[in-house]
Amino acid sequence: MVDTTMLLEKDSFGSILQAARERRGVTLQDIAAITNVPSELWRDFERSDVELWPDHLNTSGYVRQYAEAVGLDPEMVTEQFRRLYPQRSNRVEPILKANPSLVHEIS
Repeated sequence: MVDTTMLLEKDSFGSILQAARERRGVTLQDIAAITNVPSELWRDFERSDVELWPDHLNTSGYVRQYAEAVGLDPEMVTEQFRRLYPQRSNRVEPILKANPSLVHEIS
């Protein structure tokens, strides 16, 4: 189990998650079925490469589902993901900052 106080680095983040997945006997296809995200993207994720993930994905939510599926603390894993990949963790905020009028349209 990953120490929840430990700060992970980009080069080890994916491999630690992969190791947890493999210990649980969960396949990438299982994760894909749970999240509706293709297994190829999860393979990249485990290589600490999220650059090809589509911009429209709420990536943090999917990372949370992955963590739950492999028995890791979803809060800790999501927090680490947001710290390591701030540009991928929340796509809504930059859109709202660039288009403040949307806030009024939504509310």
